[in-house]
Amino acid sequence: MKILILAIDGLEYNLVQEFSLTNLMQQQHGTIDVTEYCKYHYTDTPATPIIWASFITGKMPEEHGIMLNKKYQSKTLEIARKTAQAIGLGRIRGKARVLRAFGAGKLTKEGIMQNGPEYYHNKGLPTIFNLAQQTVARNVPTWNYHQDRNLLAEYFDGKIDQHRLTVVLNLQLYADFEYAQKTAQTEYDLMMIYMESLDLIGHAMAGDLYTMQQFYKTADKLTAKLQKTIPEDSFLLIASDHGMQPKGQYGDHTNHAYYSANQPLEQPPTKITDYYHLIQKILAENP
Repeated sequence: MKILILAIDGLEYNLVQEFSLTNLMQQQHGTIDVTEYCKYHYTDTPATPIIWASFITGKMPEEHGIMLNKKYQSKTLEIARKTAQAIGLGRIRGKARVLRAFGAGKLTKEGIMQNGPEYYHNKGLPTIFNLAQQTVARNVPTWNYHQDRNLLAEYFDGKIDQHRLTVVLNLQLYADFEYAQKTAQTEYDLMMIYMESLDLIGHAMAGDLYTMQQFYKTADKLTAKLQKTIPEDSFLLIASDHGMQPKGQYGDHTNHAYYSANQPLEQPPTKITDYYHLIQKILAENP
């Protein structure tokens, strides 16, 4: 049996339900509480690289070691950031340019997003990619992520407008599914494809329900197309690391992740770390 994982960053359960997106729901679907991950990130919200590291290892951050507890090297700027967040000034377009003018040494996610297989090897931590002989991983955070994350920063800095952002993210969503559809025809035991368009558009425009609906409907339509191309006995898992909720016109992470499967699950995942053991079980029972 082939296992195909669509790791859709920021896929929000409530929007999938509200828009009645049956292809994203599949045969079985639900949510996972990720509140326990909030303490590992400086925003006190569940963070992408930290959760996906737990997804592929089956370990909590204390064991896999991937955390990001502060944003700035400067203690003064870190206090200022937390104060601004507390009074609702977390999303201000052009803010980053002001901070850079004062020499803000930002600790970005890029470093831990791009840790790579060597990181896990050196720590002696097996991942889901060690469970199968033929594996494919595309842009998986902390494993082989290599996409440019400047697009959203450029939007919040006022360098690109809403139209440009939506066009680029829509093209990226199509490209991700096109890769999945093409690669699904090749030989593999386990494939994991990471997609971040829904997360980025959510951060920029979660308050714009029409735009969110268009992106979600596109993802649902492309999922249906993919479902028709994979072998019938394939296990298709759709998973997110968190959801997305409006914060004014913008958006921020929710404390629940989404999952769906094209086959019934005897033991549905209740924690992010359950995915490792679920995948291990499926591969062992279907050599």
